[in-house]
Amino acid sequence: MDRRWALCLLPLALACKRSGEEDLRKGNVFFAHQQWEQAEAHYRAALEVAPQSTTALEALGNIAYERGQTDQAIEWYQKALQVDEAAISARHKLAVALLGLGRTEQAVPLLEQTIKLAPNDAFAYQVLGNAQQKQGNLQKAEALQRQALQVDGEYHAARYALANLLIDDGRLDEAERELERLLKRRQDALATYGYARLAAKRGDVAEVQVKLTQLLTLGASHPERIAKDPVFAKVWSDPALAQLVRRLETSTSTPTRTSTRSEDRP
Repeated sequence: MDRRWALCLLPLALACKRSGEEDLRKGNVFFAHQQWEQAEAHYRAALEVAPQSTTALEALGNIAYERGQTDQAIEWYQKALQVDEAAISARHKLAVALLGLGRTEQAVPLLEQTIKLAPNDAFAYQVLGNAQQKQGNLQKAEALQRQALQVDGEYHAARYALANLLIDDGRLDEAERELERLLKRRQDALATYGYARLAAKRGDVAEVQVKLTQLLTLGASHPERIAKDPVFAKVWSDPALAQLVRRLETSTSTPTRTSTRSEDRP
C-alpha cells in the first residue's frame, strides 16, 4: 500500500479503535452464529474503549439473555439505561426480561415511561397490554392492544394478542374476525394457534386437533408451552388428544432470539 494512503487511513483506524466499532461488528457476527463466548469477548473489548456505549451494554445483556442468565441480562440493560434513558431497544428488552421473571410490578412503570418517551412505540403498547392482561385488567389490556394496532396496523403480535384476549373474555366472534385478519396477512402460525384456542373455548375437540397438528407442521417457538395453556385444560382429557399432547410436550423448542419484534410467532 502507498505510504500516503496508509497515513490517510491511520486516523480512521484509530477512531474505530477508540469507539469500539470494529469489536462491535465482530461481536455481532459471532452473535448471529450463536457463538456466545467470542461475541461476549468482542463486546467487552468494545466496552473497554467506550464505557458509555449503550450498544455494547445492551449487546452484553443480549448474550446473558440468550444464555438463560436473565438476572444478569437485566443488570446490563439497566446499565444501558443509566447511560441513556431513551435507549428504546434496551427498554424493550429489559421489559421482556422482567416479565419473563414475573416482575410485572417493575415492567409496567418501565413500559409506561417508554410510551411517554416514544408515543408511537407499538411494541411498548403491546407488551404493556400483555402485562395488564396477566394482572386481570382486560379492559386496559384491550385498549393497549388496539392502541398498538392504531400505531402499526401490521403489528401482528398485537393483533394476535388482541384475538387471544377476546377469546379469554368469551367474545369469540370478535376474536375470530381478528384471526381472519391475521390469515389475510399470511400470519399462518399465529392465526392457527389462535383458531386452536378458539376451538378449545367452543369445545370442538376435532378442530383443536386439526389446528394444533397444523401448527406443529408450521413451526412453533415453544410447543411445550402450548400443552400448559389453560384454555386447553377442558379438552386435554379427551383420549383423541393424548398423542398430540405428548408431541407438544416432547417437541424441541426453536431457540429464543433476542430481537423484540420476533415475538410474532406463538
